[in-house]
Amino acid sequence: MKLVAGGRSRQERALRQRRVGRLRKSWVTVGVLAPVVGAVLYSTFRASRYECRACVAFGGETVCRAVSGATREEALRGAVENACAFLASGISARTRCAQSDPEAVDCKPVRE
Repeated sequence: MKLVAGGRSRQERALRQRRVGRLRKSWVTVGVLAPVVGAVLYSTFRASRYECRACVAFGGETVCRAVSGATREEALRGAVENACAFLASGISARTRCAQSDPEAVDCKPVRE
C-alpha cells in the first residue's frame, strides 16, 4: 500500500471521495423531494370549508358521492365529477354527465 500526502493510500482517498459524492447526491435528492412532499401534504390536509354530496343519474344508473372543498362550488363540482367518473366512460360521455343536473345535492359547511 503506497501512502500519499496526509498518510492515506490512494484507495482510501478514492473510497472517501465516493462516500462524499453519495452523501452529496443524497442531500440533493432530499432537497428536491422535500418541497414536493410538502406541497402534496399541504394540499391534502388544507382546511376544507364545505362538504357536498351529489347524486347523479346517467345512462340508467345513479351514483352518489361526497367531496370536501374550499368553496361550495368546488366541493359540488368535485362530487358531480367523481360520480360521473363511475357512470360514464370516455371524455364526451363524462362531459355530458358532468353538465347534467344532479338529482340530489346536500352541501353544508364543515365545522373546524
